[in-house]
Amino acid sequence: MSTNVKLPPFKIIACVDSKFGIGKNGKIPWHNPEDLRWFAKKTANSVIIMGRKTHESIGKVLDNRINVVIGSNGSNDSNSSNGSNGSNGSNGSNNANNANNDNNDNNANNANNANTGIDKQLDDFYIASNLNDALAISAGFYKNIYVIGGGMIYQEAIVHPLCRKLIITHLPDSYDCDVVFPQIPPNMYNNVILYRHPKYDLQIKLYYRSNN
Repeated sequence: MSTNVKLPPFKIIACVDSKFGIGKNGKIPWHNPEDLRWFAKKTANSVIIMGRKTHESIGKVLDNRINVVIGSNGSNDSNSSNGSNGSNGSNGSNNANNANNDNNDNNANNANNANTGIDKQLDDFYIASNLNDALAISAGFYKNIYVIGGGMIYQEAIVHPLCRKLIITHLPDSYDCDVVFPQIPPNMYNNVILYRHPKYDLQIKLYYRSNN
């Protein structure tokens, strides 16, 4: 991407268990309909940024969103999540059986786009080499931008100077996860409860950058 592109601010959206777990064995170990609805509503008509393994765990390009995937050749996101919430209930499809086709398409597209650092594979689907590259791609769409996982992408994004808010669904139970959401720096973010759901016993909290 051109170094002249002004990088836009973004938000993180995630769903965590009682121990801030976000994934187990490459999948989301819970199914929470309310969180899925929240994620779908919140990220509709926006840009979503995710790591390669998170994209593979979803198994498809999410409709009505610009999908930007970091790490076309396996770099980044060695921990998948989210991500609702993209680590998150990030949306219920866990078929990663398109990986080989994706790699073949990526090789061809990389050859055609060698000078840009971007691989556009499908409509509403872009591949970037790192988080800043993903933000540069996202800038041209003039939409809200959400980072949806996985674990390593969250680690980088949460301390990025352009991360403005964290929108976190908190579940009451522990799922023995092997991937966890990074520790939220207490001197960097303040939080307020946005919503409590009585049936599903979850809380959605907004953590906003304290220097904003």
